[in-house]
Amino acid sequence: IIHEDTDKAELTLNFKVPDDFPFLVEVTITGSFSYVKVEDKTGVGLKNLVQVNGSAILFPYIRAIVSQLTGMANEYTPLLLPTINIGAILAKHSRNESK
Repeated sequence: IIHEDTDKAELTLNFKVPDDFPFLVEVTITGSFSYVKVEDKTGVGLKNLVQVNGSAILFPYIRAIVSQLTGMANEYTPLLLPTINIGAILAKHSRNESK
């Protein structure tokens, strides 16, 4: 959710462990972000900064939560999500949508 009139944004990421795993885990995390236009030297804008940087900030928390929850089961090997380049994935997705 982008509140352009106040330069604030909220970003929610969801992750669900696929059904073929022995875990039933779904994680939703929301981050609140503030944007100061004068400090945006690149001119990228609120939406792009929140989408890319906000996702990159929140994803490690999802990784940690999933790892901790699945590790507490003590019956299966914990699920460790890989690190990913959020910016590259969003850029590729954007290119595919524009085609």
